Amino acid sequence: MDFDDIIGDLSEFQDLPVSKANRWILEAIRDLCNETWCYTEILTFLTTAGTFEHTLSPSDGATMVIGIPADGVQFCTVHTPQPSAEDGTGTGTLTAGNDYHYKVTAIADDYGETLPCALVTHECPATGVISLDWDDIDGADSYRIYQSTDGTNFYYVSEVDDSEYDDDGSDTPTTAVPPTTSVLMKDIGLGNTIIEGSFSSTWRSREGEGIGKIFYDGGTTIRLDTIPDTSGMGFQVKVALYPISEITTIPAQIAPYRTEIGHFVRGKVFGHPKTKTMLWYDPQERNYYMAQYRRARARLKMRVFTGFGHGNRVKPVDFLSW
Repeated sequence: MDFDDIIGDLSEFQDLPVSKANRWILEAIRDLCNETWCYTEILTFLTTAGTFEHTLSPSDGATMVIGIPADGVQFCTVHTPQPSAEDGTGTGTLTAGNDYHYKVTAIADDYGETLPCALVTHECPATGVISLDWDDIDGADSYRIYQSTDGTNFYYVSEVDDSEYDDDGSDTPTTAVPPTTSVLMKDIGLGNTIIEGSFSSTWRSREGEGIGKIFYDGGTTIRLDTIPDTSGMGFQVKVALYPISEITTIPAQIAPYRTEIGHFVRGKVFGHPKTKTMLWYDPQERNYYMAQYRRARARLKMRVFTGFGHGNRVKPVDFLSW
């Protein structure tokens, strides 16, 4: 869905200037994101022994992180494999010269599947075979391999008991995709450093296996406590996003609020002083549509009412403030 779809909903305003409509649509989206944290993304990380600092980088460079919901941090108790790829021996049917991308998960029979590893990419050799290899994961009974030809869309190709896999093209990818969460995920407490005090660039804590707590600096940095002495533990952080550039396509997570965005824009149209191209000034209509928008925003805000952010911590809604 793009801005033109919203403008098409405003059929009562014939010849509404597109530039003004686009500006108000963007303003509505930004207000929703800032006030309700309805636009989120789950970022997946793997620990590296001795590394305690990670950067929160959204996949869309047109957005910025404004906070982390209070329930937005979890980690995986069975470590995630970290494979390497190399030219395979024998003969296969993969296309020589093409890049193939892989993600691997671990399976614990009594619990389920871990998060996938970070992306692994390898150019297929003339043999048409790519070999993957990884260290055994303590507690894992088997491993699942997912393949992609574009680096974005991954599909299941095989499950193996050993810590290696030769992709020769004989296993056809299915529609099954890597998990974005795991039954093995555990909640982690989140420390908000805005409240607890800023850490220095040399901040460290005790080292040990497992993650006990994550500290968030209110911007784009998180730090793990304890400092892991083991690589490959999977953890994920849900972040709230805010558009920082001029966009014309509405993010999928914002699309369900099409009606609310329309109310906001109608309020702006009716509140705009009359000009040759803007003839709809009506304070009563303006107040009606803005009240509709704010009520809907308040209901949405109550669904995610606590978290950690850079001065925009989401709090329980005080309905009297509307």
